[in-house]
Amino acid sequence: MRKKTQPKKSYRENVRRESDPLPWKYCFATLACGVVIVGGLFWAAKTHFASINYCIRNADLKKQLSELEAEKRRLIFAKEIALAPAEIKKAARKLGLVEMTALNIQSTEDPGSRTVSESNPLVLKTVDARPVERTKQANAAGMGETRERRVDKTSKESVASIDARERKLSKTGK
Repeated sequence: MRKKTQPKKSYRENVRRESDPLPWKYCFATLACGVVIVGGLFWAAKTHFASINYCIRNADLKKQLSELEAEKRRLIFAKEIALAPAEIKKAARKLGLVEMTALNIQSTEDPGSRTVSESNPLVLKTVDARPVERTKQANAAGMGETRERRVDKTSKESVASIDARERKLSKTGK
């Protein structure tokens, strides 16, 4: 085998070529593009984390809504139970009321022994026939005063005393 001859090493000088400097336009354009890209990345990250926060709050509100709906169903059920006739009777018994039956109804007076007279009529006057004086505000609103009169059937009070009390109340306005 024959040895190959290699060319002699020549020392080449590093050749330097003159390069044109970069124009400032390109530098500013590159810098502007970099700022836009970085700003876009920050904006995308901000919207991403905002949407995650929105989803978390939405999930919390859905959980709260389901809890409130369950509470509403529980309260409606408790209301229905409380308004059941058996529960009302039980509550009335706790308050000391007794159920009305034919055995526990006692007559306080004999219906045949009551006589009708002018001083003690069976029907009591419950409506005042006098016109009611209206106040300025009531006249403006088109409303008059309303008076309540309760008549106790068990009371043996005479009609004259009731009328006297009614006249006293109408004078004082209470």
